[in-house]
Amino acid sequence: MMKYIWGLVSVVGTVLISSLLLLLGSPVHSFAVWVFPLGAFILGLLSSLGYFIYLRKKRKWQVWDLVFVSFTSLLTFIAIFFIHYQATFISNHGFINYFGDGTHISNPSVVLMAGQQVDFFSFMNNLYSDRNFQHLIPVDQVLIVPALWVEVAGYVGGALAIPFLLSANVYKCKTCTTGYYFTTKLFDVLPEEYEKERAILHHLYQSNSSDLSSYLIEKQMSTDLRHSTNKVTIYNITCHTCNTRHLAVRHYTTEKDAPPLKVELEQI
Repeated sequence: MMKYIWGLVSVVGTVLISSLLLLLGSPVHSFAVWVFPLGAFILGLLSSLGYFIYLRKKRKWQVWDLVFVSFTSLLTFIAIFFIHYQATFISNHGFINYFGDGTHISNPSVVLMAGQQVDFFSFMNNLYSDRNFQHLIPVDQVLIVPALWVEVAGYVGGALAIPFLLSANVYKCKTCTTGYYFTTKLFDVLPEEYEKERAILHHLYQSNSSDLSSYLIEKQMSTDLRHSTNKVTIYNITCHTCNTRHLAVRHYTTEKDAPPLKVELEQI
């Protein structure tokens, strides 16, 4: 249930942010770089952010979650467009504004180039610029190019990008095959000290010693190898589903050398 609440909060927050920017004169959802709907992509990403951040803490998401955020991204798209439609006015000079200046776009006196009255669906189905609509008198006309699918793709693509972004350096548990490993950095050690520290950690973990937390804090405070070009970083990797724990290491041999976390995990 909590993931749906977080998802709802993300959707509402995204709609509010978009509406605020719209009132400031910036319909961000229609912003594009060449043909890429960047504004829609960002809003779609924000609409699923809370949902997947919550799931990331649980380290578990399924295909249903991808379907759900695709659906909520479409709801976000419709909500933002509806607010955009309600906030759009045409000035006496034929220009679009969002400050209540002139006639609302739904007024019968405002028509598309084909003479069609502008309702919500025709508004949503058309790409618009400052002079796409006529108001009482003829104005410069710009062809209206259907762009609904472009923005829809942007919203859905942004929403589905979140789990892939959050999956960086996240590995599926090999024990239960359903959960994901939660990675926590423990501390850095010199290569020649690694075997000794590894043995100590094994003993503390397996004995469930209360000294483990104190030992980790002491090592983190007493060891500063951030700028070292030759060190070993030790990680604790835990599956939140089956509670299986492993140690993993990353070896640094030069200042810029940061190879991926070893896939071979040592269970503790």
